[in-house]
Amino acid sequence: MTATRAVLLVDDDPDVHVLVRSRFRRTGRTDLELLHVNSAEAAVKQVPELMERLALVLSDVRMPGRDGHALLQDLRDIGYTGPFVLIGSLQTDGHRADAWVEKDRVFETIGELLTRYVP
Repeated sequence: MTATRAVLLVDDDPDVHVLVRSRFRRTGRTDLELLHVNSAEAAVKQVPELMERLALVLSDVRMPGRDGHALLQDLRDIGYTGPFVLIGSLQTDGHRADAWVEKDRVFETIGELLTRYVP
């Protein structure tokens, strides 16, 4: 049996987690599991054990400690090559993520993101 693929949400705001989880469930994607951690540091610790089934990372840009840009580099350094989407209020030039979504739009675009990056 194939393990369920995982989508990792990295955001220090518990309200974002609740809202994304609600929208995620509405997509009907039973082939995916939404996981949540509240910091870049926690993501770096968890990703190695998820590596084989990790299909997408959604990360807030501004978090205490390491930000989303640093997390992207950390995950690339440990071998994660999958899609990475930054979530933030103001897009910065030169980001190296696969996509940038404004924080107030992530809830309405979660289905589109899943379709695009986890077909």
